Amino acid sequence: MENGKSKRVVQFLERLMGQFLPNDQIGKLKAYFLNLISVRIALPALNENFLKELVLEKMPLDKKTRFNELYLRLIKLKAITKRTQILHVLYKLQNYSPDLLYFEPLEGSNNNEIRKVYIKTKHDKDRKIFLLENELMNDLCKVLQGQESAYLKTNEETGEYMLDEVSTLAPFYKMTVNIVEIDVLYKKVKGFIEKEHDSRTCELLKTYMQNEIKEYIGFIEKICNEKQVGIKKVHLWCDEPIVRMKWLGILSDSIEYLKGSQILSMIYTLGNTGNASVKDLMSGIFAYTSKSIVEMLELWLTTGQIDDPHNEFFILENQLIGENELWNKKYTLAQDMVPCFFPEDLAKEILSIGKSINFIKTCCHEPWIPHKSELVPELHNIESLKLWVNKLSLITNQFLLQLVNFKYSLELHFKSLQKYLLLGSGDFHQLLMENLISLLGQNSNSIFKHQINSILEMTIRNSSLKNDDIECLNRLDVRILEPSPLDTGWDVFVLDYVFSAPLTTIFSTHAMEVYLRAFKFLWQIKRAQFLMNCSQQWRDMIVYQSYLELKMVFHSFQLLRHEVSHFINNLMSYMIVEVVEANWKVFSTKLISAKGLDELISVHNEFLSSILEKSFLNDEAMYKRILTLVEICVRINSLQQELLSAASEERSRREVLIRIGTLEELQIFDDFIYDIDQIRAEFYNEFKDFYLKVTSAKSIHLTFLSFRLDFNEYYELKQLEG
Repeated sequence: MENGKSKRVVQFLERLMGQFLPNDQIGKLKAYFLNLISVRIALPALNENFLKELVLEKMPLDKKTRFNELYLRLIKLKAITKRTQILHVLYKLQNYSPDLLYFEPLEGSNNNEIRKVYIKTKHDKDRKIFLLENELMNDLCKVLQGQESAYLKTNEETGEYMLDEVSTLAPFYKMTVNIVEIDVLYKKVKGFIEKEHDSRTCELLKTYMQNEIKEYIGFIEKICNEKQVGIKKVHLWCDEPIVRMKWLGILSDSIEYLKGSQILSMIYTLGNTGNASVKDLMSGIFAYTSKSIVEMLELWLTTGQIDDPHNEFFILENQLIGENELWNKKYTLAQDMVPCFFPEDLAKEILSIGKSINFIKTCCHEPWIPHKSELVPELHNIESLKLWVNKLSLITNQFLLQLVNFKYSLELHFKSLQKYLLLGSGDFHQLLMENLISLLGQNSNSIFKHQINSILEMTIRNSSLKNDDIECLNRLDVRILEPSPLDTGWDVFVLDYVFSAPLTTIFSTHAMEVYLRAFKFLWQIKRAQFLMNCSQQWRDMIVYQSYLELKMVFHSFQLLRHEVSHFINNLMSYMIVEVVEANWKVFSTKLISAKGLDELISVHNEFLSSILEKSFLNDEAMYKRILTLVEICVRINSLQQELLSAASEERSRREVLIRIGTLEELQIFDDFIYDIDQIRAEFYNEFKDFYLKVTSAKSIHLTFLSFRLDFNEYYELKQLEG
């Protein structure tokens, strides 16, 4: 403003205020209003035609005509250049009515008494006091310091602050509401701190929050003691404390039902943001609050102990589990407690280290000297934590594997299982079959364990097993399964290998059941092979074929036996070479490279699973089909015994009585031909289904088996002919 105009404005303002206000209030208000009217407020860029359309939009038709006439006259007035601003004012006043003004009735007074006049709108009728900045600031400080406020009151429904029956400038009001929000947040955080929590992690968090509260109180005292500080400056100063207090409040709400590692996961999640100040706040909270979990983690990884009275750690210990199930069941991961920032493999490795230490101390009865740990990395520094855990894992696993390999001869036991239960020792099982074949043919109720044990010991002395380790031979045992009424010894006999702790952790009950299933199945096939390849019976049959009347039946039987022998020999070869030996070679390689007990058990389980898969033990239909084919071999052997017995009688007649049997006596050999044809048909039906299954499989091992079974395409041509 120009100097002369400025003076006139001041004089006019003083006169106007002198008519309505006491002298002691004029000074403050005059300065305020002068500051207000000195502000340059510019209108936004406006479009004249657009404003004209807005003004005309709600007018009735007759008034639109009148408005257009007046607007044309306005355009013609060259002296008026700010038509856009005039249209803007008209648009703003369009909905304004003089009726909105409200004047309180004036009471009579002495001429010398200063009159107080309030001009208010009907919408603002109840506001009686207009607060200035310094008055509002004083009231604000009272609120922030926890004192009774005259004007800032709490809304009982929302819990937020609001001005009670007073008014102030809109910017001041907005900034005040923003500032007092920090007091609401402060009370929420303070309420969380005052609650009782059954959690060491939560207590650490409360301690951190208490330190934040102390800093907040000091900050409030500082700004309230400042002289002549304005609301705008306080609002600026409070920006960061409000953000910190807000996130502390969010955190206190978020962890209401959480504890331990769950709290750390929530802090980590809240800190995973692009806001640098929030990230720094949550990082500080995380570093302080994670101390108890870090202590538990270090104790677990160095001594295998768990100090967790409030169930905050992510590893659980079941005190009811004994030594035999320590590895598999005593210690487990509490999935809901594992920190969200831990990769799954890291959590499992942490679990494995502590389990290994406890296995060494409890199951192996060996002392464990805790490794002198370096400074434990911060939990959220995953890469450093991984390196630290990997280092401890390497030390622990190396010690444990050396212990089970040298003290408990683990590798030797694996080889013994392959040799004894998976038929890896050919001469031993062949001799055992010869020694047991007559005994196992009896009813199962007439067979006793001590009988088989004595035969087993004799077989060991007469085979290559006599040079084996005495400890391994002592573990080799006989098991008689629960018999059914019609079972024979073949149905209930299995070789067993007995383990004691701590080896039962590796050779679990389930693993040994697989070995026993595999042995029983291979032993059945071995029996069929033995029966089909009995050399003494072959020689006898060659003699009887010299009799013209018997030649046809013996020739037909020999064809059947050779066909079945070809199948059973190739099947046995497949089981020993492709199933057992091939898988054993892969297993031995993986066993050497195993880095821990968990990996060793996993490799062993893979080996057993592969045995089950490739030997058809997992395929119920194929398993039953093979047993049916084995049973056909047994029937062929029985038929052979009957045929030889009948031929022997005929031979006796010819040598002793010097005569050939009658037609009735020779009729029995025609019956044998019928039986042979029946067995051949049954064998072919079962073999055909087996062969189709093998040829349709994608496994290269089964492809080789199918080639060996039908190397001359005999069965393929037979199928085409059929």
